[in-house]
Amino acid sequence: MSNKDLTNDPHLQARNHLVELEHPEVGRRIHAGIPWKMSETPCHVKAPAPLLGADTKSVLTSLLKLTDTDLERLRKAEVLI
Repeated sequence: MSNKDLTNDPHLQARNHLVELEHPEVGRRIHAGIPWKMSETPCHVKAPAPLLGADTKSVLTSLLKLTDTDLERLRKAEVLI
């Protein structure tokens, strides 16, 4: 099936598999949803794909315990974008 066929497929539509989400760089787009259903746990796509570097600060500060000073030093050295 082509992407157009998948988008228009009545079975996928009935299962709410395809969802429209707003992406900050490309606008509103259709995304594949969660391919399974669970009886007691709602499953849904919460957000579009993150932008490059969107989670860098939180990962480096929470997991690696770097400080803002460390991050600024890495940015100046062009290690981070």
